Formats: sequence, structure tokens, C-alpha cells
Amino acid sequence: MSILSGLIIKKCTHSIIFFLLLISSALAIGCSDENGQPSIAQPESTQTPITSNKGDNPSSPDPQWTDSLDVLNINETLERMTLREKIGQLFFVRARGYFQNENSEEYQELLTKINDYEVGGIIFFKGTVYGQAVLTNKLQQQSRIPLWVTQDMEFGAAMRVEGTTRITPAMGIAATGDANNAYWAGQITGQEAKALGVNQVFAPVLDVNNNPKNPVINVRSFSGDPDIVADFGTRFMSGIASERVIPTGKHFPGHGDTDTDSHYALPVITADYARLDSVELVPFKAAIRENIPSIMSAHINFPKISNNPGRPSTLDRSILDRILVDSLGFKGLIVTDGLEMRGISAHYSPGEATRLALKAGADVMLLSPDELTAIRELEQAVYDGIISEERINESVRKLLAWKKGAGLFKDPTVNIHDLSRTVHNPKNQHRADKIARESLTLLNNERSIIPIQARRFPRILVLSVANDNSGETGQYLAGQMRRYHPAVRFEVFDQRTGSDEQRNILRDARWADLIVIGSYVRVNSRGKKQFDNRQQNFLNRLPAQTPKALLALGNPYVVYDMPD
Repeated sequence: MSILSGLIIKKCTHSIIFFLLLISSALAIGCSDENGQPSIAQPESTQTPITSNKGDNPSSPDPQWTDSLDVLNINETLERMTLREKIGQLFFVRARGYFQNENSEEYQELLTKINDYEVGGIIFFKGTVYGQAVLTNKLQQQSRIPLWVTQDMEFGAAMRVEGTTRITPAMGIAATGDANNAYWAGQITGQEAKALGVNQVFAPVLDVNNNPKNPVINVRSFSGDPDIVADFGTRFMSGIASERVIPTGKHFPGHGDTDTDSHYALPVITADYARLDSVELVPFKAAIRENIPSIMSAHINFPKISNNPGRPSTLDRSILDRILVDSLGFKGLIVTDGLEMRGISAHYSPGEATRLALKAGADVMLLSPDELTAIRELEQAVYDGIISEERINESVRKLLAWKKGAGLFKDPTVNIHDLSRTVHNPKNQHRADKIARESLTLLNNERSIIPIQARRFPRILVLSVANDNSGETGQYLAGQMRRYHPAVRFEVFDQRTGSDEQRNILRDARWADLIVIGSYVRVNSRGKKQFDNRQQNFLNRLPAQTPKALLALGNPYVVYDMPD
């Protein structure tokens, strides 16, 4: 039952069993829309390495990855840069990793931001392996100062990049009960990120999933238990770091206990500091003890611990500087969550948001809704004495040090020829499959339907319920069941299913002795229901007397939509 991380599963009637598989989940989440913990060396002017005293490290790589041949002097570089150039380095902009014609509007807009704004980095969203790698090389060649490349990879590179190794989401990894799986998941993620030219991964999620109504964290969190989150989160972090890629803990000081999605509004958490310290901060403190190099802030208001009532923690010095830096001793790179998210952009102008974020202690401004305006307003704020140039230098110095440490000033490009050898290799897929198998969790087996036996259930209907309109989702599940059972029929209820097809499904449902419902429904972060009304109404039409088994693939919250 621990897989649900705080969800309360009601005893179900109608002979329904629940079987959760948190695997291969295509979740629309992110910034805006076998053993051990090896070390990672830090570049100059940053904190000490991630280390472990546990003595059970799997073959650790050489931790010394600072490029000794690179003689760039960070301070000299800073002195040569104009104020506008330094401010530009603080901004990271969106890119899609697909093929783009050089004359396309999208590509030209990226070039403008790189050449004219001199932005410091990019965050890739959706793309393909070769599309992203080629675009990375083209953009790096255009940038005077090499770009710092980042990406959300909470369940592996496949969260964003087609053709990479898809890994079970965090809740499923914790359901295995083996924190070594978190390490290996992180290692696979780091290996494929590095091959793609990604320098920093925005993972692991260190939020404690202690609110079952949370619309945005849910399966992205390891658990509702802060100690489990700390254990699995730090192991995932070390796996990423073993490949010399920077992990990022998020979303400080904790996004788990909200019922509002900060992509669309500003959540409020009314807990006091004692509660925060005993729950939400536990994983972050553990990660800081292990010297996590970067932390991402949350766009959440904490009125009982903030000196600035109503202000999001990303812009709140009493949260980032006073708690994260002063109290917890974090000295690494602080990244804002996407500034285009409504938790920020609905209340602050682009320039005001970046100015407040800098004053709060943030170093990297992710996804400003208007970079040029923000850069100009921040430049003016320096001229007006509202913020000092030395504060700008402090953050730019950190970023340049990371770029130097990663060897980007020597060669920032992706080795295209290595991709087919490194990405989605059989070893990675084998480990991902092992984690997925170990994550399977049986929630309820009231009438001992599992294991399914042909002599008891001679005829089975596999019914796939999906959000898409392919008509094919669930075929693999049916095919696997046919390997072990002689009489299996397969039907799909998706967005294209019409009245004639519905009648066929109900006919097969009356024929069946057991209905296996495969739920391929994505987590709905904007509503209380997971099945939409059309799906729910059709499921209610299935024969009540026929036993049913629900397989929740990737979204455990669908159990709330089943009959009590």
C-alpha cells in the first residue's frame, strides 16, 4: 500500500481488484507545462563534491571531471563582459529538440536570444535523439560563451526525448522497496543526458507527496514518507552525478502538500516552520548533506514562515536566502522553476520577477515570459542602485565555473556518432525493465482473481481505456495475456470509439467471464477526476455481475474513480 504515498484506498465491491503498474507513463509534467553513491567533482568557486561513506558503491567512475587543460580565468572573463552580457547569462530559454530549418521562425528566434541577448543556457522540451543533438551542436557553435544545456528528466531522458530509455516514475521506483533501483535509474538518466549534450538534469523530485489531492506532484514523488523520499532521492541524485551530469533537487521548500498547480495559480501552504522542518525539508537536508550541486525553487507562498506575505518562495529572500542558504548551508546553484508559470507571471512583470528572484538568492532565471524585457529592466535596476552588479557577478561566476568544469570552453558539442551506441542500449533497457517488474503492486485481491487461471475464467476480455485515438493502445497487454490464456478478446475505448464500437465492447463484456481493464489514462493535473465523464459513464455500463480487474498503468489515482 506504500506505493500510493498517502492515498487512502477504499475497499471495493463489484469484484474489482486493483493492480498498479507505474511504468511507461507518458506524463505531461515539468517546469512549465546496483548500489551506491559515487562522487562528483565540483568546479572552482562551488561547493564540495557529492560523497558517500556507505562503502557499497558500484564501480565508481573517475570523479575528477574538471578540464585541467582549460585555463580560462573566471574573474578575468567577468571583467571583460558588459553588464548586459552578464545579465543575459542568467537566462535559460526554451528549445524543442526536433529538426529545424535554419530559416524557420523558431530557429531564428533562438539565434536572436543567443546572439543578441547572450543567454546563458537552454532548456530542451520535447524532441528526438538526433534532432536534439544536432540542434545542440548548431546552437553551441553560434554562442560566444558556451550554452549550459538543461532538461527535465524525472523518469529518464524519455520524459522529453523520443527513442531514449523510459524509466518507471519515482513513485514506482520507491514501490520496489530497493533504493539501489533509484541509483540505477539516475545512472541511466545521467548517461543518456550526457550523450545528448545535457549538462544539468532537473531531477530528482524531492517533494513529499503528503497531499492526495495534489494535482501536479503525485507519481513524480517517491513517497509520502519524507525519509523514503530522502533515501531514494539522494540515490537517484548520485546515479545522475556518477555520469558527471549535474542533478537538481526540486521543488524547494516542498511542493507536496498543495491542492493547486503552480503552473496555473499560486499555491499556499499554511504549515509552520516546525512542520516544514520535520516533513518537507527532510529530503532537501539529506540532499544538501550529500552535497547536491543544484536546487530548484517552488512557486508557493508560505505565509507562516515568510517575512513577505503573499510572495512566492522563488522570489522570497526569507525562504531561499534565510532558510536554504543560511539555515541549511546550501552553496550551490539555485534555479527558479519556470517564470512563465502563472504562480509568478500572473502577479509580477518579467523584470520584477527576475529582480526579486535574484535578491532572494536565485542564480538562474528559467523560462522568463519575456527575456528581452526582463534583461532590460534588470539592467536598469542595476543602474538605479536597486540591485548591485556584484550580485549579478556572483551568479554569473557560479555558472561560468560550472561551464568550465564541464569542459564546455574546450568542446561543447555532442558526439553524434556515439549516440547509437550509448542511448537506449540493451543494458539500460534491461535495468529499466527490472525496475518496472519490481514496482508492480497488488492493492486488492478480494476474490483471489490473481493469479488468473483459465479453468476458473475460461473467457477474458481485455479492455483498454486510453486518452488517445490510435485504436491500438493496450495491444501489447492483450498479446502478453494470450501467451498464457487460450481465449482472450481485446477492445479499446478511446477518443475515437463510436456507438457501434461501444456496442461491440458491451457484447464482448457479456461474453467474458472476467474483464481486465487496462487504464492508460494520464494523470489529470487540472481536475478531480482521472477518467473523464465519457470514460466513466461507459465503464458503469459494463455488466455488474462480471468480475473485473483494473490494471492502472502509470496513474494510480484512477482507483478513486471506481465504484465504492
